[in-house]
Amino acid sequence: MDHHCLWINNCVGYWNYKAFFTLVLYATIGSIHSTIIVISCACQKDWNYSGRTPLKIFYVACGAMMVALFATLGTLLVL
Repeated sequence: MDHHCLWINNCVGYWNYKAFFTLVLYATIGSIHSTIIVISCACQKDWNYSGRTPLKIFYVACGAMMVALFATLGTLLVL
């Protein structure tokens, strides 16, 4: 079970698995929270104004990154 984790700069084993699990849990919760904030801000914007194309790209890119981060970290919680 021991392997080196770069996030906590230590080997993860039976003795410190709790620290690794809580790190992944809080990071997953944070990414879910960020995804909800990005989606709610994107829903509140008035997209009829044509001068804000980079802002649309920003919201789509941030949403895609947060969903990808949630999916990646969520798979670590299953193990």
